[in-house]
Amino acid sequence: MLSGKIFDVIEKQLKGLIANHETGIREAYTNREEDEKLSIRLGISLYPHKERFEVTVVETTLAFTSQKVRDSVMDEVDEKQGKLPLEGKS
Repeated sequence: MLSGKIFDVIEKQLKGLIANHETGIREAYTNREEDEKLSIRLGISLYPHKERFEVTVVETTLAFTSQKVRDSVMDEVDEKQGKLPLEGKS
């Protein structure tokens, strides 16, 4: 079962990857040929942890063709663990 926690992690990972590569994406778009498209590929992989079946591994990948940039982020999400409060919030 995929809970809302999984989708929260996916959203966080996507936002983080895009923020981390914003400058590179802007540069790649600016430096492309006038009639050339900038292709940005995003991928999401979900699979069970090898040792802890209750944990789902979430891996989000971003790739674009400036200088063959490829990056990924991976988290392990325990569906049964309670949600932790955000920093500065209670």
